[in-house]
Parts: sequence; structure tokens; C-alpha cells
Amino acid sequence: GADEILAGYNIYRRMLALESIYSRLRPLVSSVAPWLAARAPGESVRHYLRLAGLPLQSRYRGITRGFRPELKKQLLQRNGAGKGEEKFDGVFAGYFDAVPHASPLEQMLYVDIKTWLPDDLLLKADKMTMANAQELRVPFLDHKLVEFAARLPQHLKVSGLSSKIVLKRLAERYIPQETIYRRKVGFTVPLTRWFAGGLRLPRLSRPLDPRARRRRTRSGQNQQAPGNLDPADIRVLAQGVHNCQGQSGRGAEGRRSGGAEGWTGSRRSQQFLENDK
Repeated sequence: GADEILAGYNIYRRMLALESIYSRLRPLVSSVAPWLAARAPGESVRHYLRLAGLPLQSRYRGITRGFRPELKKQLLQRNGAGKGEEKFDGVFAGYFDAVPHASPLEQMLYVDIKTWLPDDLLLKADKMTMANAQELRVPFLDHKLVEFAARLPQHLKVSGLSSKIVLKRLAERYIPQETIYRRKVGFTVPLTRWFAGGLRLPRLSRPLDPRARRRRTRSGQNQQAPGNLDPADIRVLAQGVHNCQGQSGRGAEGRRSGGAEGWTGSRRSQQFLENDK
């Protein structure tokens, strides 16, 4: 909760740096960035250069996506959901449009509080704690504290290379500075290690085996019933896992990465489409 209300993620600082360049040199950046992206070495560099020429909403959506575009399109356009991709992207556009006069930082925080926080972090934390008979508390999400944080000026949240500034200043009264200002360590699920080890692709591919599918059919299981995954959708998700396995050590476990994080994004996609019915 503290990262979402006080801008603790590194992505906010990177986006603000890009926004500063974009706002000052908009015509130049819009025309030059695609040219540079086509010639830059490395997919990561090319990706950021392509996004640099886009307005904030499109740029942030591109960086924070849970699926690579081609995989997202396959998943959302299956089973007659021809406009699923537009609906999915429209959710984010709607949240940006809801706060048109807010600063770029406040817009990003608002979008994350409406999407990433409830549909990913809190969802997984609640399931993990309840599975172990624990009751989770999130004190930073007390509504009065959230409202107070929303009124704070930007310089008390982000400044230069620092984030969560007001919280760190308060912590200085009680915690050693070397602890407060050490390099940020993410609290992430170790998907890369899992998919490179006990959850490697062959094991995940077993449900796709023709014999397993025939057994399911004979047992009367309806593949289209709620809660059953379509084998074709499993193949798309397995491709995301394969992509993750191919980028070992390159941050596939991180907060807005493209490969394995697609698994956690599938629930959000489904919920958004169901809410639109």
C-alpha cells in the first residue's frame, strides 16, 4: 500500500523523467523516437524508445502491461470476444480520463490504486494468508491515510532519485538511515526460478496431452464450463512461460514484466470483461 499511495515504485520516477522530456520536446521526440527505436540495440532499449514518443497514458500502459501484445490479443479475442482487447485497454483509459487535471504522477497512482493494487497485490496476498489461516492487515490502506497521502504535494513523494520521501523522513526518527535508504528490494513472487525449476514447460504442458484431453471428455467434463481452461488458452499462457524461461536473470519476476507475469494478469482481464457485460 505504501508504494501505491506514496509513489515507491521505480517506474514512477522513470515515467516522470520520460514525461519531462516528452513535454518539452514533444514534436521532436514524437518524430525521432520511432527512428531511434528501429536502430537501437537490444529489445528493452527499443521498447522504451518506442514508448518515449507516446503520451503518458499510452506510454504507461505499454510499460505496465502484463501480457505481450500478441499474447494478449490471442487470449482476449478468443471465444467470440472480438473486442476484448479494446475493452481491456479502455479500462485504463477510463481511469486516466477520470482525473484529467491531475499531475502525471497522481494519474499513475490513481490508475494503480484502481487496478494493480486490488486486482493483483491484495488479491494474491489475501489468498496466500487465508490459505495459511492468517488474517491480513494493510495499515497503509486505512482510508484516512490514503486520503491524506493523496493531498500531499509531489515533492514529498518523489524527488530526484528518492521516493516515499515523507515516509522515510518519519522513519528516520526510529530506524537507522542505512536501512531506510538502502536499495529497494521488491517483494515479488519468484516466477523465473519456479518456471526454470519444478514448473518447467514440459510439466505445464501435460494438460495439453491428447490422452489427457480424451480422458476429460470421456469423464464428462465440459471444457467450456466456468472454471475450466480451454486448451488453446493454456497454450497461449504456456508460451508466456516459455518466454519467461528464455529471459533468465533479466527481471522476469519484476513488477510489470512481460513473460510470466501474464499468468497473474489473466484474472484481471477476465474480471474487466465480465464487469462490462
